[in-house]
Amino acid sequence: HREHIAGGECTRVLNLNTLITAAASHTMVGLGMGMRPPNYWKTLDVVNTGSTSLEVTVHYGDDNNGHEIITVTETLAPGQELTYPEESYDEGGWESVATVHDFSVSCLPGGRHPHTFSVHPAHGIERIHGVSLTCQADTVTVEM
Repeated sequence: HREHIAGGECTRVLNLNTLITAAASHTMVGLGMGMRPPNYWKTLDVVNTGSTSLEVTVHYGDDNNGHEIITVTETLAPGQELTYPEESYDEGGWESVATVHDFSVSCLPGGRHPHTFSVHPAHGIERIHGVSLTCQADTVTVEM
């Protein structure tokens, strides 16, 4: 690509990365004021701060576009910390992120009534979001 500038000539060479970056930048800026950045959590880091064990189930993704909800359940002993795995969907040549949709907590033993907590990400993309859980008398306290 050549540009003519008054008083001379300037040659600008663009490589593929520059073109891709420029296209992505143009797309994001070009959509105007209504475009919002994505807000989601890729996974959770859960700490059991209580004195009883907990069963924690994380639900990833959504059932749009033929996707199935991915469910991962783990038991956390008192004082235990666990980072859940990041999950994704195979899109046939590329992978899309299966974001954290919600999580549920049951107090053990018994866990008669799982408590489900919706997530409300508001600060862009968080690779790992920290959550502290405490269970007392089948009541779950959550700090996110």
